[in-house]
Amino acid sequence: MGQLEVFSRTVDFEVFRSDLETALACSDGRKGGSPSFDPVLMFKILVIQTLNNLPDERTDYLINDRLSDATVSDVAVEQEIRVDLP
Repeated sequence: MGQLEVFSRTVDFEVFRSDLETALACSDGRKGGSPSFDPVLMFKILVIQTLNNLPDERTDYLINDRLSDATVSDVAVEQEIRVDLP
């Protein structure tokens, strides 16, 4: 069991959803473009990335590697995640 699954079972990340959505102010999609990723899932990834001191490139690789084998918590296998962090 990976860290994301453990965190999902022990921490209620949904309590952060409204604050994350407000802070991110994502587009509603009317102007087109790719849909934004779930802010709670991205927050979980950032927490794990920080705890493991992972660079963005390594995080991106690990997520896509896991997607090729199974699922990453709330994300369907078919969806490729690209983690481009500032």
